Amino acid sequence: MARNVVTGGEGFIGRHLVAALCKRGDEVIVIGRPGSTRGPVPQVSDVLRIDLTDRPALDALFATREVDAVYHLAARTRRRSAADFSDWTDSVAEDLAALVTLVAAAAAAKRPPRVLVRTGSIAEYGAAPLPYRETGPVLPDSAYGAALSAGTTYMLAMAPSLPFPVATARLALTYGPGQSPDFLAAKLLTDLPRGLPVMVSRPEDRRTLVYIDDAVRALLRLAEHPIQLVNIATEDVPSMRELAHLVAELSGADHALLRFGSMAGPPVTLRSDTQLARSALGWTAQYDLRAGVAHCLARMRVECLAS
Repeated sequence: MARNVVTGGEGFIGRHLVAALCKRGDEVIVIGRPGSTRGPVPQVSDVLRIDLTDRPALDALFATREVDAVYHLAARTRRRSAADFSDWTDSVAEDLAALVTLVAAAAAAKRPPRVLVRTGSIAEYGAAPLPYRETGPVLPDSAYGAALSAGTTYMLAMAPSLPFPVATARLALTYGPGQSPDFLAAKLLTDLPRGLPVMVSRPEDRRTLVYIDDAVRALLRLAEHPIQLVNIATEDVPSMRELAHLVAELSGADHALLRFGSMAGPPVTLRSDTQLARSALGWTAQYDLRAGVAHCLARMRVECLAS
């Protein structure tokens, strides 16, 4: 039985990954934020409240537990812009320093893990030319994207000195059951079936999305076949208007519930090239957008009836 450490295991992607690891019989240790009030993570062996910049605490973890794989998912995906630039300084500590400290502690262990898999983001590319390719430039335009991009650079630079490979999955916008309604896809999937109106502020923006089950499959595969950097996305690049109407159609909601804002500036498109995922990782999405939305809605109905 493999033993895994999952940082961010109490979050949206983390909970789905933890469930998949437990389903196959693995032992899972979740590292959560100190002071977090999130609900319990079912089936895990332990939940440890560790600040990921606390090197002694991480050293103690790896000294007392022999770990096979580390999945690093902890990151603050939503940062509000701050006049004093604290969103940027906080991202250095919470995202970049946490990653480097975690990797350093794992590498210094008497028995290091065999692999570390981390989630990057399509946000790392920012204003880079389309389609986004792993070998192309990155021009992040947010603290979140900049911190993750810096983390990717650090991992590539540290790789020759590490006793294990670090694999980075640059995920497209991921959606599925249990996601916070702060994200548009989740809000559409949650509110429209309830007959609640939803405002789509930038309806002509286009985004590559990936269903949570496909994202988890990619992370598990990366642990077995590590690639330093790979895009995980689908070929669908819907406008947010198209996404909203698709959710309304598949949920049986009245399309009149949808409200569309006036665009300020030109539409923005985020689209990742997935050739490397197919050729080197052997991964392709099992769910296109329509199938993913339909599957998500079905699972949410079941969960609602069970609660």
